[in-house]
Amino acid sequence: MDPAVTAKLLKVANSSLFNFNRPSTTLHGAASLLGFKAVKNVVLSITVFDTLKDCPEIEDFPRLAFWEHSVGTGAIARWVAGRLGHDAETAMVAGILHDLGKVVFSYGFPERLREALMVARLKKITILEAEEIVLGVNHTVAGRYLIHQWGLPTPFPSAVGAHHDLKADRADLPMVHVVHLSDYLAKILSVGSAGDACPPQLNPEVASALDADESTIEGWTGVLAEYVR
Repeated sequence: MDPAVTAKLLKVANSSLFNFNRPSTTLHGAASLLGFKAVKNVVLSITVFDTLKDCPEIEDFPRLAFWEHSVGTGAIARWVAGRLGHDAETAMVAGILHDLGKVVFSYGFPERLREALMVARLKKITILEAEEIVLGVNHTVAGRYLIHQWGLPTPFPSAVGAHHDLKADRADLPMVHVVHLSDYLAKILSVGSAGDACPPQLNPEVASALDADESTIEGWTGVLAEYVR
């Protein structure tokens, strides 16, 4: 019943993301073409972005670059999940939401986040490590907390809260692995910025679980660069 969400859903349904042969001109038509799960995930993404669109600007953490990293990770997660036989649309949303905790920090503790970014740059450490030093908690914990407060279903709490340490229930691990790999790929492809000041590292557990060795990843990067664009 929300005109803005309806308009955006139609825009997405008619975008190159889905490549349908005929245009969607009604909400019923879009829902029929996309399927309920895709509609649910698209609307979830739209409403989250609308809620957080006024995220303040912070040095070393430009808002547009952060959104590009989030969307890029979501796009890569969709591609990787589809290729590996996992739920591609849910993976896309999980990828978009994976760094939600950084938004929590930018709203609630902008000066502390600014300090953490500076520490990461000076010490050449990850923003995750710098957050622990400055805030005593990292963005995965903050993101998981917000996801729980919003009441979002599994696998989103694990995808947001465990995409670095991989500590998740067995049922959620495939999606956590996809998000971890997609975050890594977005960084090596220089899609936006996540605030890190050191090269990304792919967890060997993820590489093994998803059969993503160096040669495989190298073969993916050319395709993914165009797909993300």
